Amino acid sequence: MESHPTALVVDMFGTSALGIADEFNMLKFVCITSNARLFSVMLCTPEMDRKEIDYHVKKQKPLNIPGCKPLKFEDTTEVSLSDGISVNTWDEIEPTCLKALRDAKKVPCWSTKLAWGLELRQQRFVWVARPPIENDAAGNFLTLGNGSNGTLNYLPEGFSARTQDRGLVIPMWAPQVEILSHPSIGGFLTHGGWNSALESIINGVPMIAWPLYSEQKMNANILTEDIGASIRVTTMKPDGVVGREEIRSMVRKILIDHEGRNIQTRIKELKNSATRALVEGGSSYNSLSQVAEICIQCLKTKAYGA
Repeated sequence: MESHPTALVVDMFGTSALGIADEFNMLKFVCITSNARLFSVMLCTPEMDRKEIDYHVKKQKPLNIPGCKPLKFEDTTEVSLSDGISVNTWDEIEPTCLKALRDAKKVPCWSTKLAWGLELRQQRFVWVARPPIENDAAGNFLTLGNGSNGTLNYLPEGFSARTQDRGLVIPMWAPQVEILSHPSIGGFLTHGGWNSALESIINGVPMIAWPLYSEQKMNANILTEDIGASIRVTTMKPDGVVGREEIRSMVRKILIDHEGRNIQTRIKELKNSATRALVEGGSSYNSLSQVAEICIQCLKTKAYGA
């Protein structure tokens, strides 16, 4: 190579490689692919008072994160060596957290319920329903293969035949961005992974958030309560299972009811803010320009030093 790399960029699982950058006198950057609130929790947790954490865990009280809204117990999930942090968000989505960061860290068969809810709603749909993986915990509840009428065995008997005129079930991978960008899509029921949420926002698609694990509950809280881009699946049942009628109601709410129209308006505003963030002078454009300038200055320093 005529010129050596100037910077090393890793995600939060690759921080063990930061020492390599030191060996080659490179800048070090960590890219956080989730949102700013999760990063705030990660950053602040080691410095939190033990009583504060016990109060949150044992008494299930909100966790106070500097610069952020208190984090509900049900929404929490069970790097400081880098020269900079890249967070997969933009100012209009999480302005408070970003400002604070700059200034200063038995499984129910839900697929069956979702299938019944979609069938009851009589709405056109595309459903990416990946089968359970062999030897995975879900395999104890769901079986693989096709049943009668071409229905996958982890869906209700005859579901495919009854919904073939208005629905498409994709049993494996699907081009999510391409689907979300189609003008016919009116809503997106998602488990709330951050990349999926951003893809929905930049395509102007309102969401129904159904978080299951990891930071998805935190993401659902942000999408629903902070930025108004989603409604959230909830249940009052003791077993925590979301029923078919609740799913039917959620679909109606996001596509037809007044609350859904408000979310549709809000999602258009967020879509426009994403576009503004990327153009010259936008918040994301300016942030990446600063990174580029740091790299340029580092190259100049090395050249002069040579």
